[in-house]
Amino acid sequence: MQMPFISPTSSLSPHTQEQVLTTDAIDQQFPISIRDLAHPISKGLKAVSRFCLYALVIFPPLAMGGAIGWSVPIIEWLALLAISCVFLRRIILGRKLWVSTPMDRPFIALAAVCALSTVFSINVRNSLSALGLLAAYIAVFYVAIDVVRTRDGLRKLCYVIVGLGVFVAVFGIFKYFGANPFTWWEYHDQLPGRRLGSTYYNSDHLAGLMEMTLCLGVGLLMAGLSRSKRIAIGLGCLFMATALVISLSRGGWAGALVGLGLIGVIFAERRYFRRGIIVALIGATFVVMLLVILMSSPTVERILTAEQGIDNASWSSRVTVWKATRDMIADHPVFGVGPGNFSLGFTQYQPEGLSVRFFHAHNDYLHIISEIGLLLIPVVLWMTIVLIRQARIKINPPSRLIRGTTIGALAGITAIIIHSIGDFNLHLPANALSFIILAAIFFSSHHDMRKKERGFDFV
Repeated sequence: MQMPFISPTSSLSPHTQEQVLTTDAIDQQFPISIRDLAHPISKGLKAVSRFCLYALVIFPPLAMGGAIGWSVPIIEWLALLAISCVFLRRIILGRKLWVSTPMDRPFIALAAVCALSTVFSINVRNSLSALGLLAAYIAVFYVAIDVVRTRDGLRKLCYVIVGLGVFVAVFGIFKYFGANPFTWWEYHDQLPGRRLGSTYYNSDHLAGLMEMTLCLGVGLLMAGLSRSKRIAIGLGCLFMATALVISLSRGGWAGALVGLGLIGVIFAERRYFRRGIIVALIGATFVVMLLVILMSSPTVERILTAEQGIDNASWSSRVTVWKATRDMIADHPVFGVGPGNFSLGFTQYQPEGLSVRFFHAHNDYLHIISEIGLLLIPVVLWMTIVLIRQARIKINPPSRLIRGTTIGALAGITAIIIHSIGDFNLHLPANALSFIILAAIFFSSHHDMRKKERGFDFV
């Protein structure tokens, strides 16, 4: 006995049937649902945020390291656009606005201390401008966190950073030997062949970029890439190491040696390499080449004449400025002179006998404490503890890509931290952005990393 066919709408009331038919008619007239629209919109927002992040990696080093005044608003607008796209994309997909990291609470504490220092600032306008740039750095951190949550995003971002370092290094070497095809990167008050500056005006700041990108490049060599990519990155590392040496930056040399030494210690202790003999030969070759370059007369003179040079470059003048900065901290111990006000406040403390005016303390730590106050010290110690704890977790994952990029980022962070003892790399936007992006690579969580984004399961 056959059962009679019953229409799905036959058991409904006439009013309900009319609503169902009306809905079916609307679906036929508008076949694209809101969920279908979310996919291309989220992909577009993702592309824009990545483009902005890559632009923030590439643009500032090419704009004299971000030292040009008009480059700062561009950096801030790019950061605002990037973080807005990340937020909108996550709202569309119904996810949290940002991904939690171990640095969330330290960032909140840092922002609170800086805001409190701004209230007691000697120039509130300068402090508000400095807070805007700080907000841009934190925004870039979370944009980078969003990007590196996929293996493809992590890999491409590292390629962009190392590729930029190679370009700046190669161009700097050409410029060093007088072959500069771009006149806008010709700084007439720099003597050709004296020190390698590339797109930067200050060779020490170029060295800061080189040591970070070099460490990340060495980490990529251990990330399980194809042979052709390892060869290309290895050649790029040689160019960056050469540019670092010719920059004649003593702080850059010290930072790079500590960073690369940290990589060597970690990999040797963890026994990540089975072909230890080959790695030892490569490392020995690199050291020999480095020593050959160091034996050149300009480099030897640079090492032996640390006490000589212009006032803002010699070691003795920097020590003098550090002592004066200490006096300024003693007079403004709690809240400092306010973010962005070092050059204004230091006019009352600059010692006599120096022929140039100092706009920076040539020590990032004294500089920042003099501006924000001693309340910053607990925050910095907190960040250091978080860094050490994260290092114990991130250097042990089974993934070679995550392990290599994490160790490379950690070495780059360590290198610039060492270099900043005698310079102000972290007050240059290009190097500060590279530092914060390396921090994002280091602090990103590898537990929820995906090889590929599928459908609406965006991470």
